[in-house]
Amino acid sequence: MDKTWKELYDNDNPPGPNALDSFWPTDIRRLFIEFSNDMNYNYKLLLNIIVYSKTYGWKFKLAKNRVVLINNIIIVNDAFYVDKICVKNELDLKRAEEFVLSLYTNAFIAESEKKITKRKRAQAERSRQRMEQESNERESFSKKVGKDKFNQFRWANRISRRLLVRLYESDAKMMLDDELLDEVGFTIYTRCLQGRDESILFGENKMKCHNCGAILTAQSRGELLTCDCGHSYLLREYKRSFVADGMPSRSATIFFNEFIDKWPTAKDSTTKMQLIDWVIHQCHQSMQTGVKSTIDGKNFKFAGINIIEGSPKQVAELITHLAYGDSITEK
Repeated sequence: MDKTWKELYDNDNPPGPNALDSFWPTDIRRLFIEFSNDMNYNYKLLLNIIVYSKTYGWKFKLAKNRVVLINNIIIVNDAFYVDKICVKNELDLKRAEEFVLSLYTNAFIAESEKKITKRKRAQAERSRQRMEQESNERESFSKKVGKDKFNQFRWANRISRRLLVRLYESDAKMMLDDELLDEVGFTIYTRCLQGRDESILFGENKMKCHNCGAILTAQSRGELLTCDCGHSYLLREYKRSFVADGMPSRSATIFFNEFIDKWPTAKDSTTKMQLIDWVIHQCHQSMQTGVKSTIDGKNFKFAGINIIEGSPKQVAELITHLAYGDSITEK
């Protein structure tokens, strides 16, 4: 006889994320997924609280904003229970969902909204206190170190839209400007390389001094790091500056890392132009497939904003024109 849910997972052995997949027959697992999805989609109710019961073993609770609507979502070998309703087929599932709806009253909704409002207020207050504390720390450190040597970050430039257009125009006329080609290519390469290398560093609680290049290690995000050259930094401000400048991180897009690997080995003008054109087309592809890039805390659905100067709209328009070979003039 197969072991029960309670026998498989005791109080000291909670089920893993895929435990139900191997425990249930496919049809019951499908019903449970359908129930979970319906609750989330229709009512924003989640099966996100799992607790141990001496009677039932590990069970779920159905809740909204951590306010519990149903205490007992119970697992058995060939079914699951929503309170006292046994779900084995679609008809049972409908009965269970109707039962949930009967409990989903205005009073319950008001209670859950009240709780989330309280949580948001508490979070806002914690954020306010943290920002005030950080502001005081920055002011204190700035006075101690001097503004000209405190949190002075230098990020590699984005490529100018005007120069990119000029490069494509020279290529279209079969009069490729080699000097411009190198300027555009090295600008993209330098920015991507700095982004990749420094995102690896702050992933290890390290940073590079932007004055002399020394590697500094922090024990905490709020620790003042002072380089031998006299410049000082806060690791948290280093990370924020990185994001605010829109630097391409190691994990931002695979093709930026591929460009870094290929550019130093591109020796002739044709190969260099093909590589630049390839990365522009990859940026265009990311616009269509939803690869996201983050600038100033906002998500944009294309990666070109990381390497080309201008507003998201300006960069998107330029990439589209370049990708399709249209004529465009940037002022």
